[in-house]
Amino acid sequence: MKQVLCRHLTEKIIPFWTQLLDKEAGGFFGFVSCDKQIDQEAPKGLVQQARFLWSFSALENHFKNHQYQPYADHAFQFLKNHLYQKETEAFHWLVTRKGKPIETRIITYGQCFAIYALSEYYLSTQNQEALDLAMASYRRIEEKAFDPIRGGYIEEFDSAWNETPCDALSDHHSNVAFTANTMIHMLEAILNLHRAFPDERIKKTLYRVIGLLTGPLMDPSKSRLWMYVDQSFQPLVNTRHYGHEIEFSWLLQEVLDRLQVDNPDWVSASRQIGVSAIDHGWNGRFLKETDEQDPSDHVWWVASEALVGLWILYQKTNDRQYLNHFHTLFQSIQDDLVDPDPDGEWFWSKANSKGGRAARGMCELWKTPYHNTRAFLKLMERM
Repeated sequence: MKQVLCRHLTEKIIPFWTQLLDKEAGGFFGFVSCDKQIDQEAPKGLVQQARFLWSFSALENHFKNHQYQPYADHAFQFLKNHLYQKETEAFHWLVTRKGKPIETRIITYGQCFAIYALSEYYLSTQNQEALDLAMASYRRIEEKAFDPIRGGYIEEFDSAWNETPCDALSDHHSNVAFTANTMIHMLEAILNLHRAFPDERIKKTLYRVIGLLTGPLMDPSKSRLWMYVDQSFQPLVNTRHYGHEIEFSWLLQEVLDRLQVDNPDWVSASRQIGVSAIDHGWNGRFLKETDEQDPSDHVWWVASEALVGLWILYQKTNDRQYLNHFHTLFQSIQDDLVDPDPDGEWFWSKANSKGGRAARGMCELWKTPYHNTRAFLKLMERM
């Protein structure tokens, strides 16, 4: 299975993304339609370009063959030169193809992805400038975003670090103060930063974030996350997001494994939320959320995260139902999501494989190499 994953990653997934390197303007092109038409003038997002940087850095860290380093270097230069603002020590949310600011809001979720990517790049290059940028961003988040009174991390700011209402990650819900989504990605970012620079302050932040995710952002039964909460951490929406829950399940296990943490409550939370997400979200595929309009649909990022979650649950429990689900899911990815065209990658979803006017892009602000590349690398490391 490991060889199958490696071959698909290196022969199907990565070749699609390497061709999107924007040699003229820097970074990677911002949009490719599901029929592989590149919109060269599409804007470029912080999360998108940081995910390119993380992906190629992680590939270099895994294979160590210098094949992916030029792509990581290219992504780093765009992030540093066009998205980063020295005055505020923060990153713009959205820029033009050539890097001129479009949306200058400071969004904590985006800053976390910058830290995640810069830390990975540092691990592959020992580039001190990358670590300095990651540490500066981390310090700013601790200084500006953490609210000791409310006990959470503020989601959004204007370009001068003045708090503004949560919009980008609120999914159009009203009165959202904090989201589990941002905390999940802060978890992965701070863990990666700690790998790059083991420091007690960083570990303290990591434990605080886990405390939020296993405390007020989690149902007392440890079986689900509250994705959107108000100022008092009261849940605002009852919808379950199985994709984020299975992702958090394996990320928390990653913390336990990497740091050799002996915390029964965290072990229990990781296991229980993963099992619950599978019990309720599995229907032969893996549902994105309880409000899924088409239960037969299949979303690429959810499938990617579920592969890792299923494999780790199988490893930790030796329950073969998770192994069987893993193989079923992997086959359904091949059947529903992988573009049969040799020049394509994965479709956004099964529904989008049919194309049409409403189809999501094969590359866009929220679709990059990150989810499936990470899934395959994590699986290969654990097999």
